[in-house]
Amino acid sequence: MFIIFLIITIVSIGFLILVHEFGHYLVAKLSGIKVETFSIGFGPSILQFEKGETLYKIGLVPLGGYVKLSGLNPSEKRGESYEFRSKPYYVRFLTVLAGPLFNVLASIFVLIILYSFVGVSTFSGRQVKSSKTGKLKYGDEIIEVDGKKVEDWYDVEFYLHDDESSFVKVIRDSDTIGLFLYRDKGDYDISPLIPVVIGRVFGEPALKAGLKSGAKILKVGDKEIKDYMDFRDIIIKNPGETLTVIFEKGRICTTQLVVGRKKILEDNTEKEIGFIGISVAVSKKKFGLMGIKKSVEVTFSTIVLTLKVLYKLLKGDISRKALGGPISVFHTVFESAKIGIDYLLTIIAFISIQLFILNLLPIPPLDGGYLFIFLFEKIRRKEVTEKGMQIVQLIGLSLLIMLVLFATMNDIARFMGRVK
Repeated sequence: MFIIFLIITIVSIGFLILVHEFGHYLVAKLSGIKVETFSIGFGPSILQFEKGETLYKIGLVPLGGYVKLSGLNPSEKRGESYEFRSKPYYVRFLTVLAGPLFNVLASIFVLIILYSFVGVSTFSGRQVKSSKTGKLKYGDEIIEVDGKKVEDWYDVEFYLHDDESSFVKVIRDSDTIGLFLYRDKGDYDISPLIPVVIGRVFGEPALKAGLKSGAKILKVGDKEIKDYMDFRDIIIKNPGETLTVIFEKGRICTTQLVVGRKKILEDNTEKEIGFIGISVAVSKKKFGLMGIKKSVEVTFSTIVLTLKVLYKLLKGDISRKALGGPISVFHTVFESAKIGIDYLLTIIAFISIQLFILNLLPIPPLDGGYLFIFLFEKIRRKEVTEKGMQIVQLIGLSLLIMLVLFATMNDIARFMGRVK
């Protein structure tokens, strides 16, 4: 199974690189710019072939890619009509911008597959566990929001998402009652009562304990378990401990569960928590054609959220230790593939958005660096000299290498923390 998940991970990351580079390639071709090389990956070629004027290759190191355009740098300019710098500024700008924009399109495409065909995971229950204001009580079952029937917890969150106030119908102690909820009063701050039924088992601690998909957790020690989040809290707070778990899977079973350990960052502080490697049982919800609209909305809301996080990171409100590099990306995709296709598609879309934003940073040789140079040339009405370009690229490359090294060191520190 490891090999299968590894292949899925490599293909997923390769897809995002391919989409990005294809954006540059397509606009260049449509603009009459000669593409000398189209490469997925860096380093020595493991596969290559030449077709027409372009060399297509796959590099040994799958950490990016590039499209080599004829006449991109001032030193390469020969005055030919097919050269990059022979084209108007708007063509150059669009050619470079196309890569990041294709990452946005990739996110929308992947999310359409998720929302319209695969379906998103949701809890089948409609019961409330807790409410910030207490207007909704423990065990209340929400059946309607503003006249719309509620089928699962996703409907609850979706129907309460936009409106500032809502009228809900709930079943409480066998009676149906109506309540007005107000966002500004905190009435929307509610959490679901999640049945403690195991969906998938993928972690070594859970596998060794004999936990299986479909099993219902009844007790941990002497404590009766009715909600999955209560069970999760017990696991998180007991890293390395051995717990007696009673579960039902056709019959009542008892097992000794040795909780695993892992380290996370919380409030800028590294802490150790427990894990066992299971997911809660969920149902799949599909949106049909509405999935297209939702995919666009989620993509752009993720862009806004990422920019806010980046701003907080630069301000120091978020620890620099939270910054992840290539190892984190690879590990996240790998773990998502193990959990399920809906998680994998969500992560692929998320990483595609991160690539969009990362590539727009004004640091050569990133796309944003070239866009910044073109804008500077346009305002100055004069192209950057060969020496000037070399200096800018050297500074940009140095900054980029430091950024990647810093992020990679964070990755290694997190990894070493997990294997201690």
